[in-house]
Amino acid sequence: MAVEGEEEALLSEPSPSPLGRFPSASRITPFTVLLVLTGAIGGFLFGYDTGVVSGALFYLRDDPILAGLPAGSEDLVEGAIVAGTTVGAALGAGLGSVASDRLGRRQSILYADAFFTVGSVLLAFSTSAFQLIAGRVIVGLGVGVASMIVPVLVGV
Repeated sequence: MAVEGEEEALLSEPSPSPLGRFPSASRITPFTVLLVLTGAIGGFLFGYDTGVVSGALFYLRDDPILAGLPAGSEDLVEGAIVAGTTVGAALGAGLGSVASDRLGRRQSILYADAFFTVGSVLLAFSTSAFQLIAGRVIVGLGVGVASMIVPVLVGV
């Protein structure tokens, strides 16, 4: 049972951080703000990509990439194009934990950046539905690795 006045003292003290130290405003540096903004932009871009691909499919239906497909397979291919990033992200999240343990967080983020770059180049120059799907899966791998590791790096 709390003694009178002790309850007020307990409520007025800041709670310790999970590491046992009190958070300090003096530890917020411009680099910390940059790290947090970078992580936030990464999350925004994944959501943006997921939403924008539905609008891109409207124009892709008239593109020669999908025009040469067998009749009736357009919906399956469009679904694979949309799901490619999500499937890649699921695989990349598992890969990210292993990569982080073996290579370290910073090195793993560089590999995620490489996935983003290679996938984006493949998407930009794709001439077939298979290349589009492969590019989205590769970009998804980068999303998964980054989504797994960047919050841990920022939180440390």
